Amino acid sequence: MTHFLLSHHYPEEYNHCISFKFKGYVYRLCARCLGYFSSFFIFLALYFSVDIILLNLNWITLYLLPSFAFIDWGLTKNKVYHGNNFLRYVTGFLLGITGARLVFLFFNNPFDKIIYASVTLYLMTVAIILYLSKISMKSIKENKK
Repeated sequence: MTHFLLSHHYPEEYNHCISFKFKGYVYRLCARCLGYFSSFFIFLALYFSVDIILLNLNWITLYLLPSFAFIDWGLTKNKVYHGNNFLRYVTGFLLGITGARLVFLFFNNPFDKIIYASVTLYLMTVAIILYLSKISMKSIKENKK
């Protein structure tokens, strides 16, 4: 049970995790999620306490920063390349900045259309990546026959 609380990866994907030992047990943390939560809480606190320049650059925080995570995840998911945990951590960190920005915008105005447009775009991107992954896996299985 602890496995799924710390990492959502199955054993064949443990290379996507940062592992450490504590009291004789091996714990694995998803590298991208670790990066996400590392920056999410830091930037959420900054957004609410300090007027930083990123507050006025929604196109960067909502569209550019998450694109790196989507590209890295999409290429890995479609087996174009294997990636590495450093890159997963960095893209997760950038994604956490975006998540914090969305929460900040929501608390300031829950009806702000940019929030819903951004989330819709993210969900569509995930759906496309998963669909392409399904097609590529089907193609790989057919080629093995």
